[in-house]
Order: sequence, then C-alpha cells, then structure tokens
Amino acid sequence: RALVHTSETTRLRYFVELLLEKGQPLMLVGNAGVGKTVFVGDMLAGLSEAYIVSRVPFNYYTTSAALQRILEKPLEKKAGRNYGPGGNKKLVYFIDDMNMPAVDSYGTVQPHTLIRQHIDYGHWYDRQKVMLKEIHGCQYVACMNPMVGSFSLSPRLQGVDSHVLLQQPLIYCHFANGGQDPCYMPVKDWEVLKTFLTEALDDYNELNATMHLVLFEDAMQHVCRISRTLQSPQGYALLVGVGGSGKQSLARLAAHICSLDVFQITLTQGFGVQELRVDLANLYIRTGAKNMPTAFLLTDAQVLDESFLVLINDLLAS
Repeated sequence: RALVHTSETTRLRYFVELLLEKGQPLMLVGNAGVGKTVFVGDMLAGLSEAYIVSRVPFNYYTTSAALQRILEKPLEKKAGRNYGPGGNKKLVYFIDDMNMPAVDSYGTVQPHTLIRQHIDYGHWYDRQKVMLKEIHGCQYVACMNPMVGSFSLSPRLQGVDSHVLLQQPLIYCHFANGGQDPCYMPVKDWEVLKTFLTEALDDYNELNATMHLVLFEDAMQHVCRISRTLQSPQGYALLVGVGGSGKQSLARLAAHICSLDVFQITLTQGFGVQELRVDLANLYIRTGAKNMPTAFLLTDAQVLDESFLVLINDLLAS
C-alpha cells in the first residue's frame, strides 16, 4: 500500500525508530482508518537486513497456545535453553488488532498474558516438556483500535508498552479534483467531488441494476475512504451501519470508480465452510489466474457461521 507521508508521520517515524533501536515494545493506538497498519508496515519494510519481521495476526479465537506456536516459528535453538532469531539478527513481532482475542471467564486475555510474561521475564515454557525457554533478540510492535474487540488491555501489559495515539486525518482520494487530475489529494471542494460522483453513479446505473443513492457529505466521505482502500493492493475495509444505510451501494459505486468487478458468494441450501472454501478458490482463480481486478463484497447476511470469519481473517492476513 502507498503511504503518503505528512509532518505527523515523519515525527512519529523518528520516535518509533528510536524505540525499535532500543528494543522497546511499542503500541500504536487509533480509530479505524487512521493508517496504523500501513504506517507500521511501511516502517518495518524499510528496516535494515539486521532485522527479521514476523507478522502475527490476532482474531477472537486466538489462544495463548496458538500464539506461542506462531511466535516460535522464526526462532532457532541456541545454546542450552536459549532461543532466538537466526544469526545475529533482531526479530520484530508485528501484532495487528492487539485487543481482538476473547476475554476468558477470569477476565484474562490469554495471548496478552503470554506476551507480558515474555516482555517482563524474557521467557515462556515448553508446553510439552514443561521447561523454561529463554527467548532473546525479540521485540513487539502492535496496533490497536480502542473502539473494537475487548476495548481495553490489562494495565500490567500497558505498563510495559510505549503508546502512540494517532488522530483522524483529512479525507483523501484520487478524484478530489473531479477526476481531471488523478492525484492523491485532500478533498477541498465538495461540490466538485459531488459532480464527479453523480456522473460515476449515472454511468454505473447504465451498466447495472439501478442504485438510488443520495450523495450527501457523509456518503461522499465513505466513497472516498472505500475507493482509497480498493486502490491499495490487497486493501480491505469493514463497513458498519444499520440495514438500508447504503453500505453495499457505496461499496459498489467505489468499486466501479476503481474499475473493479464485484464478486460475491452465492448462498445455497446447506452452505457451509467447505462451500465457502470453493467460492474463495473461484475468487483466487478469477483474480490470480485470469488477472481480473476484483472487489470481494461480503455482507453480514452471508456469514452463516462465525467460523466463516476465521477464513476471511486468514485471507486478509496472508
């Protein structure tokens, strides 16, 4: 994804690089869409060859055991009970959606407890042999949206992290000037943008089933955000709103502006995880083998079982 640097991101990068150099754990906190994941991804991609980056996806079903297996994959056994990244490299674990795992009946988030143990004491236990494993040369960078998931973190875990708060930026898109000059710019004239979007909607309605959209300012902002996401490689977004608020219509209009076909799964009798895998395989063939630019649109009505979301989460994290 493309990151447009501002004075704020430049200042932020300076301090984050200092924390990384000192091996300190770090967590970026901000609402959806402020650019936490893109910022961290861009920064980690620019690290020297002395670093190895391991992305650690979190979801509601992540357990401490599953997390430990992921954390141990890039590690090598050293002398004795010591483990670390290969050679003399440093390992950075990048954890997105830090507060997504479930809270258990004791009020504990198991993955957070494992991370805190590692940060505080530098070790965790081998679950089969019940022996200490000293883990060296590793540090954590995490992102968190405080408005979703468990909404809060254990004070003990927060006490070992450096926190950075990101604020909501201006609305940017590639058609802020009405499509005449497709540059990524902030929206300054909403009337120019409305004229462009109205023409795009008319063009869509000539080719597809008619959508009756009222392009008020909030709707136009959402189209800009969705379009910006779709124009980023492997971009994705979660649209939240009451039924009939236009989530699908705005997504279809944004996909049309970005010259993307819309792909949706087709629900049938007895549709389950295996049928979803088949539909996703067809999507991969469509985009990968046939090279057809496509937007995958999934609605809440099509999520017949929570296990569907695990497949979707793995898709987005891969």
